[in-house]
Amino acid sequence: MEYVHTDVTSDEAIDQAIDRAQALAPLRVAVIVNGSPGGASKRIVSRSGDPLPMAEFIQTTEYYYIATYRAVSRTAAAMSRNEPLAEN
Repeated sequence: MEYVHTDVTSDEAIDQAIDRAQALAPLRVAVIVNGSPGGASKRIVSRSGDPLPMAEFIQTTEYYYIATYRAVSRTAAAMSRNEPLAEN
């Protein structure tokens, strides 16, 4: 097992991580761990009554939803090209 740090907002970076994993052995599973680029979670409305800026919401959505989909779909595509296991 090897940990590969990558930028999940970049198709090219994800593909490089997949290629690195495939060089070790056929890729059979991927573990994706997300962390917010800003650190702490944000409130939709602050204690002073100000709404969360839309740019911050969009960035959070990019990291947690879109980037996860990007990584999972590209990994699944790579795994679909593996030779089947003997017991399958």
